[in-house]
Amino acid sequence: MTTEPAEYLALDLPDDPEALVGALLTDPFQTDPYPFYNRLRTLAPVYRSESGLWFASEYAACETLFRSPAFGVASDSVTIPASRTARRCSSWAT
Repeated sequence: MTTEPAEYLALDLPDDPEALVGALLTDPFQTDPYPFYNRLRTLAPVYRSESGLWFASEYAACETLFRSPAFGVASDSVTIPASRTARRCSSWAT
């Protein structure tokens, strides 16, 4: 699991992945989104939001996603290893 740089620790960032995603996608948009991405990567490298959108914030998870032939296709056969998923997400297709 990644750790947060010291300069990010001073920020009051939420501990909830859904709140982080909301802050990233809601106007006014963040002028520096990187602390939010880093926090999301720390809490949930792969996260499925309440809206059903998936967020991959870790390199290995993104690589797995983009190399998958099933990318963009609803499939029960594509899974992300449990070590890479958020606590809320047990498999790629749920």
